[in-house]
Parts: sequence; structure tokens; C-alpha cells
Amino acid sequence: MLNSSHRPRFGDKQNSAFFEAYLPRLLEARDRSGLTEMIGGIEALMMTVEPGNALEYIAELALMTPYHYLVTLDSPKHLTHVLRIDMDAPDILLREVKDPGYSDIFRSLNDLYPVGARRPHSRYLGEILLASNRHEVVAQQQAREFRFFPIGQLAELDLPLNVSLSKPSPYTQNMVGYMERAADNIRVYQHGECIILGSAQAAYERGKEMQERIGIKGLILPIDHLATRVYSQDREAALLEYLALSSYYYWGSYDIADQNSSTNVTKNVRGVPESASPAKVFTANNHPYCVNHLDKLPSPTETFVRNYGPRLHHMALAVTDGQRNGKEYIDIVVARQPILDGIFDGDDIHAAHLNLAERRVERRRLAGASGPGDENQPFTLLEQQPNAHEIVDIEADRLERPQAGTPIEDADDDLLAVRDGQGRYAKVDDAAEDSHARATILRSHAIRDVEAGENLHA
Repeated sequence: MLNSSHRPRFGDKQNSAFFEAYLPRLLEARDRSGLTEMIGGIEALMMTVEPGNALEYIAELALMTPYHYLVTLDSPKHLTHVLRIDMDAPDILLREVKDPGYSDIFRSLNDLYPVGARRPHSRYLGEILLASNRHEVVAQQQAREFRFFPIGQLAELDLPLNVSLSKPSPYTQNMVGYMERAADNIRVYQHGECIILGSAQAAYERGKEMQERIGIKGLILPIDHLATRVYSQDREAALLEYLALSSYYYWGSYDIADQNSSTNVTKNVRGVPESASPAKVFTANNHPYCVNHLDKLPSPTETFVRNYGPRLHHMALAVTDGQRNGKEYIDIVVARQPILDGIFDGDDIHAAHLNLAERRVERRRLAGASGPGDENQPFTLLEQQPNAHEIVDIEADRLERPQAGTPIEDADDDLLAVRDGQGRYAKVDDAAEDSHARATILRSHAIRDVEAGENLHA
């Protein structure tokens, strides 16, 4: 039996007596019930963007990550674009609403917040976890008072029917889903008609071409962690809730005094690499906003939550170790950030997902390079780095383009052409590079398996 409780604890953040009392009880009960054994790592990340924004986000993901465009699932209310690295890393399910006037529970969550309301369809939805016995996992979680959408509501919300999804968390407003898959099988989503969009393929190829042109191809690794911002009073509840729904354990918390916040880390109990099942990080203010006027402390985390709502703040990517011409790979990638920030329009909501204003790239060797005690570095560094584009008010997420005349700008225009001009998506290059070839191989399996699974029932 997996043991979730007796793990080394890192960090200097002091938790409440309530948290320290319930944490071991919760993890021990999860282990005894068999849920820890039945629940695996993260299979997919779900997010939505505004109508018309998906193509640019596909291009951005192609440029800034190792992801490949695979297929599009065409369902009545959404186009769901599936992006994949390989079967060892989580998929990204990028949902794009067809009708701008469409309204559902996720839009209503956005409508509660001033910036969120400006982008009503754009938000991170949550993770889908692997489950060896999905129905048993859901039955046990429901007995523990967690609530799930019935299949009729999944159909109404236009979500995959072979995934069981919890209702949005009152603390993070994210969902947790469960799906089954044999170890030697490819991921299949029972959702709509499986097609390949020439426009999405063109956006993807332009992103990969740009990735090679600016010299970062092969340097950026899969997602290292997912960072969610919550209200100060919800920090411990959000941690306990995610630990109850997943097979993660509590790694520890660090106090970030100069930001008046804390970084709280959970990791997969099986010890798999973060590239296979990213760490889940929760950040929260140390004090609620209503008392900040007394001590005049900074409040970037609480302000973000008040503007956008509790939600994913950023996805952090790892960068491979090594050097090129005497320069560290991480420095090469970071040196490109001003260029990359200028490629995309800061008004587009996908900036809230990959977070162009505070894009995070990390060296894998930062975790434990000098021993276990240094494992806090990737997480504390994320919160300690000052950034002029901190998203703290309604207009702060607007980014400026580089000045005209820089050598890379013409290349930027090529990438942005995925959404400009007439007939711009008709052409798909015949000559595929090696990265495109991998996507083609994955795609052939995905299409075959999706077609075979069209008549499955959840």
C-alpha cells in the first residue's frame, strides 16, 4: 500500500493546528480506502479561451512548449483542440466556444470578477487524473461528500463523456476529473467528431518554425508545475481538498515575506517526474486584503484573485540542462523573453494561462542540485522574482510589442499571420520536420482509437 503520510516536509511556513491535525488523518484515510492506489497522475489539463483566440494560443504553445497539435474534437458547442507531447506527459485540452453568447457555469464564475467578466469564456478548468477504476473512485468520493456532474449535465456542458468531473471547487473554482486508460493504450476522449483543422495545423507549424528560428527548439521541457492563486482564508482548505481528490502528498510551504504570501506545494505520491505529473502549487496572501490598509503590505496574490477569481495563475515549464557556446540553456531561453512577450497581443486571455506577463521557465537542476534542502528553490524563486508586468489590476496585463526595426520582428509577423489576412489557413506545408512527424504518428493512433471509441458509453 502506498504511504502518503510519512514524507519529508520542506518549508518555513507555519500552518494552523487545524491543518496539522487533519492532514495526516485525511491522507491515512485515503490510503486505507484504496483511493491512493486507484488514482494516478495527471492525464490532461482543461482550459477554455475566447472564440477566435484558440489559433493564436496553439501557436503560442507550439512556440513556448514542447506540445504538438494533434486533433480537434468538434462537438455541438465547442471546438476542443488536443495538444500532446507524448504519452508520458499530460495532454492539453483547449476548448473554444463556438457562440460568443453561450453561457454556462464556467462563464458565471468569470462574471463574478472585474477582469474575469471582460473575458467571460476564458479560464483554466482543471485536471483529469488517471483512475484504475473510475466508477469506484467516484463512488467513494461521493460518499466523502464530493460532488460530481451527472452524465446528463456533462452532455449539456459539452464535456467528454468518458471522464467523471467534480463540480468546481469553492476554493479554487477548478474541477478534478477521472478517466480510465490501460497502461499500453493511448488517451481517447469521447467527445464530438475527431477532425484535423488546417487552420490549427498552420498555427502549430508556424509556432514550431519560430521556435527553431529563435534558437530554443529542444530546450524547453514539459510542464513542471501548475500554480493556482486562492484567497488567504482558503489556503489550507484548498490544499486538503486537492489531497483528498488526488494521489498527491503535501511537500511543504514557504513564506514569501516580501510578497506577503506563501507558496504551498503538493506532489505525486508515486515519485514520478513532474514532467509526467506536474506538481500542484497553491499561492495565497498571508493576510486578507481587508486588513492590508493597516500595515501597508504588498498584496499581489490577493489582488489577482479579487480581479480574476481563484484560478490558475501560471504553468511553469522546465528547461533542459546544458550550454550552447558557453551560455546556459536557461539563459538562452530567458534572453528570448522580451521577443516572445512581443509576439502575442497582451489583450488575449491566453496570457492568463501561460501567463505571458510572468512567464516562468525553470532549470530542472534547481530542484535538489545541492541536496534535498534546496528543493524549495524552483517554487520560491517563482514568487520572489519581481516583474514589471505583475497582473494586479484591470489594465496591468497589457503587454507592449518590441520596438519596430528589431531583427526578429519580421519573424514575429510570420507567426502572427496565423490570424491575419484572407485564406491564411488553407496551406499546410508538405515538408514536415521531425517535430511534426511525431505529431503525425500520435495523430494516426488518436484518430484510429477515437473512431473505435465513438460508440462507447461512460
